[in-house]
Amino acid sequence: MRSGSLSLYIVLAVVLLAACRPDNQQDNAPAGNTPEISIISPRIVQSGDTLIVSGKYLQQAGLETSVFLAGRPAKIISQSGDLLKLLVPEKTQSGTLVIHVGKQTATGPVVTLIGTPVIINATPLYAYAGDTVTITGRDLTDDINTLHIWLDGKPATVVAVKTDTAQIIIPGGTNTKAVISWQTKNGPVYNTAPFKLSVRPLHLTGNDIIDYLSKDPGMDLMGAVLASFIKEDDYFHLRDTLKQYLTGDISCTIFLPNNEALNKMGIYKVTDAGLINDAFATVINSIHSGVLAESDLKEGQLYGTAYTQYIYAPGAGNPDLHAYLSFEKENGKTYVISTMNSTLEPPVYPNGTRRLILRRHQAGNCVIYETDGFMNWPYGLWN
Repeated sequence: MRSGSLSLYIVLAVVLLAACRPDNQQDNAPAGNTPEISIISPRIVQSGDTLIVSGKYLQQAGLETSVFLAGRPAKIISQSGDLLKLLVPEKTQSGTLVIHVGKQTATGPVVTLIGTPVIINATPLYAYAGDTVTITGRDLTDDINTLHIWLDGKPATVVAVKTDTAQIIIPGGTNTKAVISWQTKNGPVYNTAPFKLSVRPLHLTGNDIIDYLSKDPGMDLMGAVLASFIKEDDYFHLRDTLKQYLTGDISCTIFLPNNEALNKMGIYKVTDAGLINDAFATVINSIHSGVLAESDLKEGQLYGTAYTQYIYAPGAGNPDLHAYLSFEKENGKTYVISTMNSTLEPPVYPNGTRRLILRRHQAGNCVIYETDGFMNWPYGLWN
C-alpha cells in the first residue's frame, strides 16, 4: 500500500472518531476512568423510548458524558456514576451504544430499534363518535399504555393494540374529515396516514335527500351518485320524476346503501358508479311514496314502490312488472327485501336479497333508510 493512501485512511479514521465526540472533549478533557457498561434495558426499543444503562464511571466530576446510538446522539434524561437514562433518538436504526466520558469511551452491545410506527388504514372509514374503529399499520407497539392516537388533536381511547392493529373509540367533537395522528412511547407525533377518518355527525339534518347525503360523510358518495343521475339528459322523464323525490318535492321513503357498502363493491368515487349493474333502476325502485315510520316496517306486509313500472334502464321498462318492498325482523334487527311480480297482485313470498337496515335519517319531508347494500329485484314466489 502506498504511504499516501495509508495517511488518507488514518485521517478518515480520526475524522469519524471525532464526529461522535463533542469538540470540547477532544483535546482538553482529563483522562478520567474508563466507563463500563454492564446492563442495557430494554434491548429492543423504539424512537422516543427510554433506555436505561447500568455500569461504572458513567458520570465523573469535571467531565462531560455523551451517548450515541447507531451514530446518532441520544439525549440523557438523568445520570449518575452507575446509571444513565436515555431518550432514544429519532431517525435512528439498530446499532451499537457508545458512551464517551471525557476522553474515555465504552462500547456496549447492539440495541435493536423497532421501525417507525405507521398507520395504513382504518375499518370502517366511516364512524360516529363513540364507535370502535380498527386501525391497521406497522410497529404500533404491543403495549396499550404506550400508543396514543388523536383525531383532529382530540385523544381517542385505545382499547386494544398489537404491533399491526389497534382498536380505538372515536372521540366527540371531531371534524367530519378528521386528521389522524399518533405517537408510540415518547416518540415523535406522526400525521402521515394516507386517509382521513370520516366522523359522521350524531345529529344531522338536511332540507332534502340530496342535501342530507352531501353532509353525511358515511353516505356522501351515494349522494354524489344520485346527484349525477338527475343531471343526465339521457334519463328523459325519469330524471325529472326522480328529482322530485330527491329534492323533496314529493314526500317519500328511500332505501340506500352507505359508503362502506359501496366501497365493498369497488365504488370509491362517482365515476365508479357504472360498476353498479342497472344502477339507476336499482335506486328508483327502492323509493316508496310517503314516509314509512319504523313502526310501519311490519313483517308479512308488502309495500309498493313509487315506480309501478319496473325500470331496467333509463327510458326503458316493462309495464307488466311491479316492484315491492317487504320486511323481516330477526334478533332485534330489521331487514328489507325487494321483489317484483308480473301483475299488480303482490307475490306471496319475497325473493330478493335481505339488506340490513342500519339507521333511519330524516331528510326534510323524506326519510332515508341506510342499508348495508343495494337491493336486487328478482321475481317473487307464488307458492
